[in-house]
This record gives sequence, C-alpha cells and structure tokens, in this order.
Amino acid sequence: MAGGGQNVFQQSAQGMQNAGAAAQGAADYQPMMVGPQNLSGYMNPFQQDVIDRSMNTLQNQQLQQQNTMDAQASAAGAFGGSRHGVANAQTNAAFADTRANTIAGLNSANFGQAQQASMGAQMANQNAGLQGAGQRLNAAGTLGNLSNLGFGMGMGINNQQAQQGAQQQGLNQQLINAGKGQYGGFTGAPQQSLQTLFGALQGTPYGQNQTQSTQPGLFDFLSLGLSL
Repeated sequence: MAGGGQNVFQQSAQGMQNAGAAAQGAADYQPMMVGPQNLSGYMNPFQQDVIDRSMNTLQNQQLQQQNTMDAQASAAGAFGGSRHGVANAQTNAAFADTRANTIAGLNSANFGQAQQASMGAQMANQNAGLQGAGQRLNAAGTLGNLSNLGFGMGMGINNQQAQQGAQQQGLNQQLINAGKGQYGGFTGAPQQSLQTLFGALQGTPYGQNQTQSTQPGLFDFLSLGLSL
C-alpha cells in the first residue's frame, strides 16, 4: 500500500530490522571489568606539597625539642656530655622514624584515595554502560511495537480499500446491468411494437364472403321460364 511516496510495510520491515539490530547490540554488550589500572591520573597533584609541609613541621618540632634538651643540659651542667649526646641521638632517631612514617602514611592515603577514585570511576562507567544498554533495549522494544502498529495500520488501510473497491465494483456492475437493460429495451422496442400490432389485429373481427356453386336442375329452368 503506497501513500505519499512511502510504503508502510517497507517502513515496518525496516523498523523491525533496526529493532532487531539494536536488541542484538544491547544483548552483546559486555560491561568493562573493574580492577586495578593506572592510578597516576587519580593521585593527588598536591601530594609533594603536603609531604614538604609535613616535613617542615616535624623539623621545626625537632629543633624545638633539641633546644629544650640543650637548655636542660646546660642548666644541669651536662651540656656536651655523653648523656646529652645520647639524648640528642635518640631524639633525632625518633624524629627520623616519625618523618618516615608520616611520608609513608601520606603516600598510602594518597594511593588509597586514588584507588577508590579509580574504582568509583570504573563502576560509574560500568553502570552508565549497563544503563545505556538497557535504554537501547527499551528503544528497540518501542521501535518494534511501532513497527507492528504501522503494519497493523497498513493492513487496516488495505482492508478498507478492498471493501471500498468491492463496493465500487458492485456499483459499477449495477450501472453495467442497467445499461444493458436499457440497451436491450431500445433494441427490442421494434419487435415488441410488431407483436403488439399483431395481437391487436388478431383480436379484430373481419367480414366473411362465401361463394356457393350449384348445379341447375329441371325445376330451376321451369322457375326461370315462369318468371320471364
């Protein structure tokens, strides 16, 4: 059924084909695997600044601690002695451990945050992909339903056209029959008129003439003589 330069059945078939392709694509979708990857893009870009600031703070604390110990040793008259040296060494070792632990803790925290950010990004991408596949599947179903609707509309239009064609054919046949009857009346009119005339003549009484022949006899001659 063509209308307006388009064919609804071809459009329905194309729609079903597109719906099948979209549904197949959604069914074949493979979500990305969530796992370790390059975390450099998720690292804190100010990590070194944080470490440097933390180390400066520890160094200032260490200097303050050493000044306090030097003042106490001077007050006790033990400045520069062995006990003073041992105390300074222990203090320096404690601050070195503190610095190392602080750096390790900051790097570990940065790594953990980067890993969490990476995993979150991967999960977001995976959810977005699954959501997109679901939307494509829904769109494929909608397109399939529209194609079925278009096919049904095309069939309905064809049925209406068939009914209208049958009605038109019936009207045309009635016109043909009427024309044939009228033509038959025209062509049969002379014969009908003759038949009517013949019937009228057959019902009219006509005069009859009768002729009789006789053989004259003797008495006939006598009668004739007397009359003369």
